Amino acid sequence: MAMTHQRQALIRKIAYAGAIVLLFSALVAYRQLGVVERAADRNNVSLANLGELDVGGSVLRYALISLRGPLATLIWWEALDLQARHEFAEMEQRIKFLTKLQPHYVGPWEYQAWNLAFNVSVEFDRPQQKYFHIAQGVNWGADGERINRRRVYDPDSPNQERIVGNPDLRNWVGWIIQQKMTVSDEVKIFRCYLPLSCIRPKEWDPYLFRQNPDELVQFKLRFPQLVRSIRELKRVPYGAEDQLDREMLDFFREVRKSDFPTLYPEAV
Repeated sequence: MAMTHQRQALIRKIAYAGAIVLLFSALVAYRQLGVVERAADRNNVSLANLGELDVGGSVLRYALISLRGPLATLIWWEALDLQARHEFAEMEQRIKFLTKLQPHYVGPWEYQAWNLAFNVSVEFDRPQQKYFHIAQGVNWGADGERINRRRVYDPDSPNQERIVGNPDLRNWVGWIIQQKMTVSDEVKIFRCYLPLSCIRPKEWDPYLFRQNPDELVQFKLRFPQLVRSIRELKRVPYGAEDQLDREMLDFFREVRKSDFPTLYPEAV
């Protein structure tokens, strides 16, 4: 009798295992034969259609599987705690790891862009330190937007695909720039910092301008809006070009003393 029950239990286990393998194989075949994949491509929701692929992040997500949710919650809690203790470098590391776990969930990208620009920046007194974290917020939103772009079907394009930006994150980037560069207390100096962040550092090297004044003349012709912003910041009257040149050189030299955010690496 005992052997009969054991044999029946073994048969049931084999049947369950066989059913699991059969159902899993059918699911994989259903997906790989094009039913699911074709629908994902048609609706532009496949991973191949979502911005830039991060191989390291994908491996991490597949390795963690069901642990991603609890781990993401823990990282969120730890990042908020680090921010409360003003440990901003460690906080940013936690948020970066969080985006590896959930790269196509725009919530962390939106929150951190706003948090850096409006919460972290006000913890500092010097305008350049404030601008550094505002620029970090803008870059954070831009990175999230780049990762969450979509490739959609477009019959009018040569390869029948067109890249469409993420409207929510683009709106965040524009909103941060508008709020900080037009209505903030440091608007005059931020309007000088922002163009410098978009110009290669070697192009506004004060040492180069001192050695070759003609380079400064060409620079002023190429970037008249930046020159006007510095003129207004330093209250230099029109016509006092020598004074303006001195103020510009002093301003560039002061900016380069610290870690100034830029779109280009210093060596470029």
